[in-house]
Amino acid sequence: MRVVPAPLEVTVTPDGVVHARGRIDVTTVAELREGLHAVIDALPVSSDRRVVLDVHALDLSDATGLGALLSAHRRAARHGHTLVLRAVPAPLARLLWRTRLGRVLHVELAA
Repeated sequence: MRVVPAPLEVTVTPDGVVHARGRIDVTTVAELREGLHAVIDALPVSSDRRVVLDVHALDLSDATGLGALLSAHRRAARHGHTLVLRAVPAPLARLLWRTRLGRVLHVELAA
C-alpha cells in the first residue's frame, strides 16, 4: 500500500496570518513561497510588521521547504518586516536548530 502525502494548502486569515497545511517538497514549495511573498508584498515597506506563518500542520521533509522559509525571511527583512514561525512542532524545531536556522528565523514553539 502506497501512502500519498496530503497536498499543500496555504490560506491567509483576515488578520494576515498565513496557515500552511500539508507536505512541502519540490512539487509544492512554489505555492508556499507565492503565498508568503503575496502577504509580505501587500504590507507597506518599513512598517515593521510581523508576518506570521502558522506551521503546526506543515510537514517539512526536505531542504526545499527550509529554503522557502529562508527566502521569505529575507524578503520580509528587505521590506522592513519580521517573519515569525508560529506553533512550530518539535520535529520541525529540531530540524531548524540542527541546521542553525533557529538562530536566524523567529520561532514560536507549539504549546
